[in-house]
Amino acid sequence: MEMRQLRGWLVRLFGLFSRNRREREFAEELESHLAFHIEDNLRAGMSPEEARRLALIKLGGVTWTQELHREQRGLPMLETLWQDLRFGARMLRKNPGFSLIAILTLALGVGANTAIFTLLDKVLIRPLPVEQPQQLVTFVQDASGAPAIFSYPLYAELLNHEEVLSGVVAYWQTPFSLSDGNATERVTGQIVSGNYFAVLGVRPALGRFFLPEEDRTPGTHPVVVISHALWRQRFGADPAVIGKTISLNAYRYTLIGVAPAEFTGTMRGTVNDVYVPIMMQAQTGPRREGVLENRNNNWLLLLGRLGANVSREQAQAVLATPVADAERNFSGKARDSVGDPNKVLLMDGSRGHTDRVKDLSLPLQLLMGVVGFVLLIACANVANLLLARASARRKEIAVRLAIGASRWRIVRQLLTESALLAALGGGAGLLVAYWLTRVLLGFQQQTNAVPRSFDGSLDGRALAFTLGVSLLTGIVFGVAPALQASKTDFGSSLKEELPRLSIGARRLSLRNLLVIAQVALSLVVLIGAGLCVKSLRALQSVDTGFEPAKVVTASFDLSRSGYSEAQGRQFVAQLSERVAALPGVESVSFARIPAFSDIPWIGPAILEGARPQPVNRNAINPNYFQTLGLPLAQGREFTAQDTADAPRVFIVNEAMARRFWPGQEAVGQRLNGGVIVGVVRNSKEKGLTADTRLMLYEPLAQNYMPDLTLHVRTATPSNTLLAAVRQTVQALDAQLPVYNLQTLEQQKDGSLYSERLAAALLTLFGLLALALAAIGLYGVLSYAVTERTHEMGIRLALGAQPRDLLWLVIKQGMWLTLTGLGLGVAAAFALTRLIERLLFGVSATDPLTFVLISLLLTLVALPACWMPARRATMVNPLVALRYE
Repeated sequence: MEMRQLRGWLVRLFGLFSRNRREREFAEELESHLAFHIEDNLRAGMSPEEARRLALIKLGGVTWTQELHREQRGLPMLETLWQDLRFGARMLRKNPGFSLIAILTLALGVGANTAIFTLLDKVLIRPLPVEQPQQLVTFVQDASGAPAIFSYPLYAELLNHEEVLSGVVAYWQTPFSLSDGNATERVTGQIVSGNYFAVLGVRPALGRFFLPEEDRTPGTHPVVVISHALWRQRFGADPAVIGKTISLNAYRYTLIGVAPAEFTGTMRGTVNDVYVPIMMQAQTGPRREGVLENRNNNWLLLLGRLGANVSREQAQAVLATPVADAERNFSGKARDSVGDPNKVLLMDGSRGHTDRVKDLSLPLQLLMGVVGFVLLIACANVANLLLARASARRKEIAVRLAIGASRWRIVRQLLTESALLAALGGGAGLLVAYWLTRVLLGFQQQTNAVPRSFDGSLDGRALAFTLGVSLLTGIVFGVAPALQASKTDFGSSLKEELPRLSIGARRLSLRNLLVIAQVALSLVVLIGAGLCVKSLRALQSVDTGFEPAKVVTASFDLSRSGYSEAQGRQFVAQLSERVAALPGVESVSFARIPAFSDIPWIGPAILEGARPQPVNRNAINPNYFQTLGLPLAQGREFTAQDTADAPRVFIVNEAMARRFWPGQEAVGQRLNGGVIVGVVRNSKEKGLTADTRLMLYEPLAQNYMPDLTLHVRTATPSNTLLAAVRQTVQALDAQLPVYNLQTLEQQKDGSLYSERLAAALLTLFGLLALALAAIGLYGVLSYAVTERTHEMGIRLALGAQPRDLLWLVIKQGMWLTLTGLGLGVAAAFALTRLIERLLFGVSATDPLTFVLISLLLTLVALPACWMPARRATMVNPLVALRYE
């Protein structure tokens, strides 16, 4: 064969990829001959450099290496990279089992990180998709970020301060009943000032936004803008939807525009479907007389845009005066709503109003840290796989080094293979992230107020994050194995000698250190999960004071379907009668606010001759406490005789009775112009973690409310009953949206949103970390048994018993496990204090949790140690002695 052709084959062999089977066979034969000659020279006592040089001379190719290096140096960088990628892909295809395990491991780690980052980004990090969001400010009551609420006249005054604010928008978030003539559904929307989109700098995806004249005269311009999501889902993304008439709260509106896909409103934690101008407030309800003129009626949230070169502090100083002037003219009610005017605070508004997601800040940050640990465990696992793989490729790497390849060339090739693994793992991780975000969204809280909802779709930012994490993991798990593999002693490798390691060296090897880190990190995650699960169980076992599992609820809002008070009362009476006749129903009642709801209703409790005090209120129908299973301590429930024409009556809970009338009978006492007729036992209906609140109940007959929740007590709640309740409501009014159709037990679980999210996901990630750590431990011990096969044979030949070998391997595995446990306990003791605010009824350093989780991890580690140890006892001494 001509020398040029032979050189070409060598370039392909150590460059880098062979195109067909014939070339690969020839390359493997050439590699075998070269290794044979180098091995002979080494046995003759030559140095590695001399052995390599003479071997090349014997093959007639003393100049091959020089020419090979010249050819490689002359290759363009991109072509060399392409060759590396092709060769790396070939190596992954040749080892499908190794590749599949590594890709799956990385997919779990990258996917978990992408899913949590997506939720964290959209809830807490990402600014509003508007022009220059850094210029936006929110008006808050205090440093906690609680939003200040303003009247429309005060908002109009603030518009005049253009020296510090280039624009101010006002809005109020509320549910709507939407109908297009066919079906009616409940959607979330905002009543906004006419300059809302213009000040924010949002451009329509279709049609237009509000005109100045549509923001001047009340009730004259019934126009609506819808969200991009609603346009796609309800109207099939039909461009002809502009100009179409739809019904909102039984009032006809003309659809004039579609918001861009990325814009979902200015209140974080909710996705808005419709936007109507403030001037249509009276038509969108609930009906409140003079709401646009009354300076005492506070209902609007404000978002401002700072003028050029104006700081928040400067704007705050200027705006304190008009708010203070308004406060001096307002009644005491306004003072409660607006707060201290002399301490008006402007805070960063780049993310809009975030008070609805404040409780998710700590859980999401915690989960982001946890999935980071899971990713590190996954990286350690893959790094161990690569170390084992590099050991199996010692001869290949030795041949490359023997013919003159540089250490950097070897490292670069191995890093390329790691990058390919990371890229494939990242791609598979997107599928894991998609599934996991669906799980996350399943934890969304169901309430009777505006529902909390999140957009969990994977967008460009999530893809960029996945790409970045994949590249980083490729470096993290690839560098150490590549560097170690490039230090191969090609003399011993070509003679197929396994390296001899002392016991101490084996204990301190990189593979062992990685396993110790995996065990420690998985223990931290599992202890965090254990604490959160124990806390959740403590919350779920709290005595609520009534029987939520036996009560089914269904909510509706009659005012948003055009019902008058007379029609509403008639509807409630008919619905009560029909539901009571359903099979299995024991009692029926109505309330404005169901238990565990986040709807606030705080009003004054006025005693004769005393200063008014704020208390929690609710309006209920007769049999409400019987339906809940909440017993009375004194007096009676409301009855059908407590009508609007009868004397006003109230019921209070024990906490309020003790506060207002200590040592006295509360029944018969006067309050708010009425009389107390009953005292009910204390309950946890305002929240499981909150102290018992002062509760004041009044009959719905004396204080009509159109937004109600039906309560149905049954011995055995079932899906059949839920469907029957829905059908009964729709039989009375097919266009009335019904929501929160569930048991009070489910409503209670919904109120534990952040606790359930943390406990469930920490448990999921903890089990994943445990599995990865166990697999890593098994892999290291399996490789150690294979590496020490010759040693095992010698031990058996010298009289060692199988149980001795069993104990030898298990001892090594348990040493790794116990070392990791010690480090993990110390780390967990420090880190679990960060989640103390999430815990209820359990200490952040609960000793029982620490002990049980440590035992669990030890029990899982034992089989991972036993299986390789069992294989070591089955070694045939004769075969083992010939192993090398």
